[in-house]
Amino acid sequence: MTFTSHPHAVRAAAALLLAWVCVCVHALSPEAQRRYERGSETAAHRRQYRAALEDFRYVLAEDATHAPAVVSAAQCHAALGELEPARELYTQALTLGLAPASVFTVRRELGKVGLRQGEFADAQSHLLAAQRLAADDAEVTALLGDVYQKRGSLTLAIGEYTRALTLDTEMRAAHVGLASARLTLGNAEDAAEHAQAAINLDPYDPDAWYIAARALTKAGMREQARAALTSYTTMRAYARDVEAMSDSLGREPGNAALLQALADRHAGMGNVDAAIAAYELAAAQDETRQTAYTNIALLRLAGGNIAQAEEALRAASTAGGEDAAVHAATGELHSARRDWQNATTSYRAALGLAPSMPMAWVGLMRAAAMTGGRAPAEAVLDEWLAADPESSPAWSERGLLDYRDGKHDTAIEAIEKAVALDPANHEAANNLAWIYAETSRDLNRARELVDGAIASAPSPSAYDTLAYIEQRMGNLPAALAAIERAAAMDPRNAEYRKKQDEIRRAIEQ
Repeated sequence: MTFTSHPHAVRAAAALLLAWVCVCVHALSPEAQRRYERGSETAAHRRQYRAALEDFRYVLAEDATHAPAVVSAAQCHAALGELEPARELYTQALTLGLAPASVFTVRRELGKVGLRQGEFADAQSHLLAAQRLAADDAEVTALLGDVYQKRGSLTLAIGEYTRALTLDTEMRAAHVGLASARLTLGNAEDAAEHAQAAINLDPYDPDAWYIAARALTKAGMREQARAALTSYTTMRAYARDVEAMSDSLGREPGNAALLQALADRHAGMGNVDAAIAAYELAAAQDETRQTAYTNIALLRLAGGNIAQAEEALRAASTAGGEDAAVHAATGELHSARRDWQNATTSYRAALGLAPSMPMAWVGLMRAAAMTGGRAPAEAVLDEWLAADPESSPAWSERGLLDYRDGKHDTAIEAIEKAVALDPANHEAANNLAWIYAETSRDLNRARELVDGAIASAPSPSAYDTLAYIEQRMGNLPAALAAIERAAAMDPRNAEYRKKQDEIRRAIEQ
């Protein structure tokens, strides 16, 4: 069983962009209409559910039978985990003359609330009613599978999950449900396949990784199970952090530091879509606007979206005064366009404001190398070390230059210094581990370095290095598990897939 994953947009929060069609909706006063529209915007785009609730309550104080406000308030309560108020409001909505399409949506949401409350019979009743209104809805079908599984009817659950996948092959919840049901029935291989399919659709879902770890353990695939368990632990911690910060933001929607921390957490996990969405929320706050737009620009550049990066940088430039990070990001934009002269100018401007900024120094080295070759790049590095002799990134770059020259002793010495100066420089630790393994100088030290990097900041390159070390140690199953994890984190990397095939062939021989 080979485990890989594919990028997928972050799982949506409670969506409030629903088109409500009622048999009769009374006209609101201009102020109530304004508050309803503001609440909808606040909830849907800013996810500030507590603030949105205040607007919806204003509307309901004027007209308690205004169905769109009733349902929107219910959705806010559900998003905040306040299930009983949500259930009461959804139930009220069913008495307000909704059109069939809206009845379907309310029944579906009541089914979700029932599942979360453990009221499985009630959830089943609402979901069956929803299914009668829209028999081809994959989400409702998968939710019914969840209800049947909770009630111990595995055959019915499997039938609903299977049907959901015929309606929508990318219904992740159906794959997770099938994996769980198959595992309960003892079919570990089939469970692992469905867990893999769920991971392909959303590699950040801890539930899928947990089921994968259990299924692979039962199938006797210990190394793959260990890798899946490591991923589960990482994704569970990530999910809990995001949930905690999101809960705090529900109470303090204008907390700029929390918004920035949430965005940074997503970015650190490589969840680019979620990171950009969070930075966009941070950009709504004056104190974090410039930093947020700068980070959005860098993420857009990493994804090759130069036009969108330029747009974000324009917003960053107008959001505050002269800023080193904005200059450095502008240098990255020019570098992406291979405009090395303007890139150099931007990096120099950044260093004029922040003389120790690694991104600017590395960019300046790159620009020098592209225009003049090795000697100018090394001259920039010497300038960097003279300006900041205790810079861990600078010593790491020094070691990499020596490594490319075949000077392994001095490369190891320089990168060891980089790691000593900053133990959190995981990129340096990973590079050092690779050199130790490649030269067979100290495989134990290599393993120690990469294990530390993975424990603190798991990345595809670190798992790639771990796979290489395990190969050098002759442990091919462990090497396969590690490279599969690298491929799971960066599925577009053809080199990882190639290594997977090579290791698999070596095991078969």
